[in-house]
Amino acid sequence: MKAKRGDGDSKYIGAGLLARYDFGSTMASRPYIEGSARLGRNYNRYENIHMIDRSTGKHAKYDMNTNYFGIHVGAGYEFKIYNQALDIYAKYLYNNLDGFTYFKWCFCYARSWSKYRC
Repeated sequence: MKAKRGDGDSKYIGAGLLARYDFGSTMASRPYIEGSARLGRNYNRYENIHMIDRSTGKHAKYDMNTNYFGIHVGAGYEFKIYNQALDIYAKYLYNNLDGFTYFKWCFCYARSWSKYRC
């Protein structure tokens, strides 16, 4: 059976804030901390005229508008060696995209640290 293709868009609009604090001079080795937060809205549209529900005769189509947010925190140490920098760091990132149920399909929310759930 030949594969059938659908069509869709995904657009994001939102805002975020990023902060970093360096402990010490930019000319010497130094530790630092950083963090960010972002939030906004996601707009998804999908349509596939080749996927048809035989009981209703309707094809697959949805418009999904959901919220998203995310954060990150990190810490590191930047070593200055012969006019070059070596950066060793650790970061934690978390992202969340809400979901919804549309007819028989469940569009699950997604979290970066866990499996998807409906």
